[in-house]
Amino acid sequence: MNSTVKTIMFWVFILVCLMLLWTVVQRSSGMGGKSAEYGYSDLLDKIEAGQVQDATIQGSEVHGHLKGAKDEFHTTISANNTDSLSKELRASKVNFNIKDPQSNILLPLLFNVGPFVLLGAIWFFMLRQMQSGGNRSRAETSTDPPLPATAEGGFSADTKC
Repeated sequence: MNSTVKTIMFWVFILVCLMLLWTVVQRSSGMGGKSAEYGYSDLLDKIEAGQVQDATIQGSEVHGHLKGAKDEFHTTISANNTDSLSKELRASKVNFNIKDPQSNILLPLLFNVGPFVLLGAIWFFMLRQMQSGGNRSRAETSTDPPLPATAEGGFSADTKC
């Protein structure tokens, strides 16, 4: 493969890894949006008080919006509480959806294994660069003086300068 193509592929790989790292940091720091986390009992109190506008139950996660300020909230519940929560939401006339839990294994696997693959790729790249000596030829790095030419047109190590 051409050296230029390898270099371009390497930098594209680095940019993709940086974008993945950015999304992980953005999700973990909560920059993706203002979402308040409530406990289960706090959520039940807000439902009974009529402060919940809508909700989505997906697996053990509940996401929704509050009335008035349109603030977003999320809560983690156990699988056993899904039925009782849906009854409470129905009794308070809250618009809600129930979705199947996400079964995408590829994304969490990529986030967990990705940093190790990135470190391995950088390590491999650095080893290749060290072995090749920075892509310089031996003629450029030689410190010996050039041999003088002989009368026959060859070079001789016996000739004194």
